[in-house]
Amino acid sequence: MYAEESLMDILFLMLYGGAGMAALAGALYLWLRRRSALAPDVESPRELRLWAAAFLFAITASHVWWLLVNESWLAGERTVREVLMMTLDHVTLVPLAVAVLLHMLQDRRRRLWPWLAAQVPIVAMGMAGIATGDARSMLWMIGWQTVVIAAFIVRYFLALREYNGWLLDNFADLEHKDIWRSLAVAVLAGMFFRFYSTNEGVMPVEYLTQWFTIAVVAFLVWRVETTQRLTVEDEDEMTRIQGDTEVPTTVATEVPTTEEVAAEAVESADGKLSAGAVKALGQRLRKECEVGKLYQHPDLRIEQLARTVESNRTYLSAYFVQRGTTYNDYINELRIRHFEQLYRRALQKGGESPKAKDLATESGFSSYSTFGAAFKRLRGMTVTQWMQQLREELK
Repeated sequence: MYAEESLMDILFLMLYGGAGMAALAGALYLWLRRRSALAPDVESPRELRLWAAAFLFAITASHVWWLLVNESWLAGERTVREVLMMTLDHVTLVPLAVAVLLHMLQDRRRRLWPWLAAQVPIVAMGMAGIATGDARSMLWMIGWQTVVIAAFIVRYFLALREYNGWLLDNFADLEHKDIWRSLAVAVLAGMFFRFYSTNEGVMPVEYLTQWFTIAVVAFLVWRVETTQRLTVEDEDEMTRIQGDTEVPTTVATEVPTTEEVAAEAVESADGKLSAGAVKALGQRLRKECEVGKLYQHPDLRIEQLARTVESNRTYLSAYFVQRGTTYNDYINELRIRHFEQLYRRALQKGGESPKAKDLATESGFSSYSTFGAAFKRLRGMTVTQWMQQLREELK
């Protein structure tokens, strides 16, 4: 809420205009550019770019209508003016921020409509405040929206945990998929709302709000630019263990056919794969992935592996669950074993010590940071500690 004195402060008006222009520039960039300039190797989701652009356009529009209404229209009707502007902010900025955050979770399990429906009371309160000129409607709106945002952040934190499980089940290399940043965006959006809607016209807070707006714009553009587009096939199967009707057949004779595996899986009363199905998939994985070293392909997806072993993602995911692991851990374990073998052989041959980064790349990791994190989680020590320990053993 901007006080009259803010309209007389040239420095503030320059900062206010700069924040609006920053939001407009970010919106146009995300809307018009399809590829990431900040991270050229990343293909960010098109839907996420468009929703983020819409949110930044809304920030720009908010800056425009607050200034115009203060200067001209309803200039003498402060209560009606502020209720109207707050209503517009609430029903545009909050739903669009929610949409952006939900689209960062690419497993597509989240629904936007409940959070849109939560804005209906805001519209009703705003209309009542405009009709009656009652300033208390602004307090009601702020109170209601605070509850909605708090509920969303709690729900989003739980959704991030589910999303992390989805990543582990479907992707072997988690580079550019750091989900904690999504929660950070949620917290920043909530803080932005508090600054934007509860400011009583105190100039230091007015300045801080605009700087915070610029920070949110920069953070959001960077986050969208570095979010890798993730796709999996057969999205409708994500929550099912059974029911694939298009199952490829195989001519292999040493293990059961895929149709037999599917039949055994469907016959299981508790929704788990049968012992025969688990054994068949295990044999195929050893042949095609472990012996065939398919794990050396960076960004190997679970559906690609499923096709190679002549199964489907649903059954393969169930297989990993029953073996007490995840697709991510299975692939990274094979990659780490390969790295360990390469390093051990290099030390035994003597000569110059090999570079861990080169061996990690040869083992299938596209990023050394991803390799280091996976190694520490699966081995309980850093790569450097393990290499030093091995060197001491081989002395």
